[in-house]
Amino acid sequence: MTLKINVSYLDGNINDLSTGLERSGDAVGKWLQQQTTEEALAAIPTVFSICGRSHDVAARLALGELTDTDAAQQLAHKAVIESIREYVIRLLQHWDYPIDRAALGQWMQAVNEDTLTPADLARQVQALLPDAQQTADWLSNIQQ
Repeated sequence: MTLKINVSYLDGNINDLSTGLERSGDAVGKWLQQQTTEEALAAIPTVFSICGRSHDVAARLALGELTDTDAAQQLAHKAVIESIREYVIRLLQHWDYPIDRAALGQWMQAVNEDTLTPADLARQVQALLPDAQQTADWLSNIQQ
């Protein structure tokens, strides 16, 4: 597994940051190829526990199982919600982002209940974010 962090500086300040995580999937890929389609699709969200829904959607798209249906749209929405959740988790785990933990707990419960649309959850994330001054203070602290 490889974690890549690219940081760009301009005039002594961070002006761009990107991260990437690469995993070796050769053994898993070979194992999945030995499974039936149904077995592989059932295993994918478990094997790829981080972003399991996104992996499930990608596999179903690759197999041509997702067409323009309500079920396909629901799966895509769940993958988007999962992505939003994972970004928020990473901000907290790795960057100590200043989010109100109680409000975050309520938001995570809504995510886990799986009843809101991605747009609703994204609006709730926006409400969790600190104000401009708190964000500026946080950025200043991580630059030191």
